[in-house]
Amino acid sequence: MSWHTSGILIHADYAKKYPSLFKKLGLVVEDSGVDISFDEASSSSNEDVAVGFADGWTALWGFMLVGDVADSALAKLSNTADIFQLMLEGTSNSAEFCWYAGGKQMRRWLTVMGDVVKDEGTPLKEEKAAFKKAKGDEEQAVLQLLVKLTVPYETLWKMKCRKFTVESL
Repeated sequence: MSWHTSGILIHADYAKKYPSLFKKLGLVVEDSGVDISFDEASSSSNEDVAVGFADGWTALWGFMLVGDVADSALAKLSNTADIFQLMLEGTSNSAEFCWYAGGKQMRRWLTVMGDVVKDEGTPLKEEKAAFKKAKGDEEQAVLQLLVKLTVPYETLWKMKCRKFTVESL
């Protein structure tokens, strides 16, 4: 594993409403005035939050983002939009994804050092193909699921993001 990032992808257009999205997620941020690439946004050096929009999906990226946003906030937001959340941490060989829809968390799967430590909810129909294609690599399985459920890699790599400094939680 080599990624060190977390992300939240929301199937809704918040491109002109980032402040209201941050408020719904319980994040207090300040606009840095800096635009960055997806590569920079999803990098472990991004200790704040970067947000972009593509193909109907608003995407938030940040090294510690998953721990900064409450499950309850994501569940509430999923009343109006499907949400895919992921965490990839190569140092601890951890990979996680969550799927929110209809106002609740539908699925959570987490592996640490090759052991599945959380397996909650009914597996998504896309999981079997994603895990098969990844050939035992949990990080790649989560990435395969990401592109199956949200946007293609090519779209992610072209995504322009705006960086926001997290003030407090």
